[in-house]
Amino acid sequence: MLGFALIVIVLLSLLQAIRFYKDGKWSINYIVLVGLIVVAALATTLALSAIPDTVQTAAFTLFGTIAGYLATRKIPTASSGGANDTAGVSTSPPE
Repeated sequence: MLGFALIVIVLLSLLQAIRFYKDGKWSINYIVLVGLIVVAALATTLALSAIPDTVQTAAFTLFGTIAGYLATRKIPTASSGGANDTAGVSTSPPE
């Protein structure tokens, strides 16, 4: 599993490098995908290891929390304000 994760991360890095070379833009989706792949690889390694169930339960809870955050995170688009997006919080003074 770790070998597969490494291959996928290398391929994603190659695709990101090509995109950056062509457009000069960095994609936040790349970081999210790499994070999810790393969490999946670590969870698989943990599942195959011989450690107590109580430790595995705590670690799987942490991995699930991280994966859930990465998967449901709202990624700003160019039409919604891009990198300067304030996540719906108004920055203008009240009238």
